[in-house]
Amino acid sequence: SRRGSIFRAIAEGAVRPSEIATRIGLGSAADVQVNLRNLVELGLLERVVPITQRDQLRHRQVIYRIADPYLRFSFTVLERRRAQIAIGPAARVSEGLNDEELDRYVSRIFEHVARQFAWRAAAVGRLPLPEGVGEWWDSTDELDLVGVRGRAVLFAGEAKWTRAAVGLGELDTLKRRVARLPADQPHLLLLSRSGFSPALQRAGGADLIGLRDLFSPDLEHERR
Repeated sequence: SRRGSIFRAIAEGAVRPSEIATRIGLGSAADVQVNLRNLVELGLLERVVPITQRDQLRHRQVIYRIADPYLRFSFTVLERRRAQIAIGPAARVSEGLNDEELDRYVSRIFEHVARQFAWRAAAVGRLPLPEGVGEWWDSTDELDLVGVRGRAVLFAGEAKWTRAAVGLGELDTLKRRVARLPADQPHLLLLSRSGFSPALQRAGGADLIGLRDLFSPDLEHERR
C-alpha cells in the first residue's frame, strides 16, 4: 500500500523525497528512501538530477518520476476517475477528460521524446555526440533538453507542446536560460507541436524541429 501511495503522491506533483513523505503522512524523507530505491531498481520510478550534476556523488536536487508511461497515465489521469470507470460508460467518462488536462500529461511525454530525438540526431551527425542527455534546472529556471560531454554543454533546447506556434519569445527565453549553464555557444533547439512563427523562422539562431522532423527517415541508422 505504501508503494501505491508513493505513485499517487508523485502523480499529484510531490517529486522530492521530503514532499513524497509529507504527502503520504510520514515523518521525513528517510521514511521513503528504501521504497524509492526499490522502485527505481524495478524500473517503475526514475531518479532524476540536473544533467550537469550527473557525476556528483551526492545531490540536493534529486526528484522522482513515474518511469513507465502506462503507469504514469494510470496514476495521473485514470486514478481520480476510478469510480466513474467502474460504473459509467466510457463515453461519459471521457467527456470529463478535457484537452488541458490531457495536454498537461502529454507535454511531459513530449519532453522525453525530445531527448530521444537528440540521441538519434547525434547518432547520424546532426548534433555533437554527447555522453549524456537529460534535463537541467536550478532554483529559478529549467531546460527540457541538455546534452553534455564531460563538463561541456554541447546543445540545449526546449520542447513546447502548445496549441500556438512557437515564436521569438521562446527563443529569447531559451537563450536566457542557456546563459546560466557552463556553456560556450551550445547548439540550440526548439521542438514544437504546432510549428513556428514566420518571424522565428526568419530569425534563425536555433534548429526548429516539428513533429514530422522527430521521426524523419534521415535519423534512421543501423546499429552494428
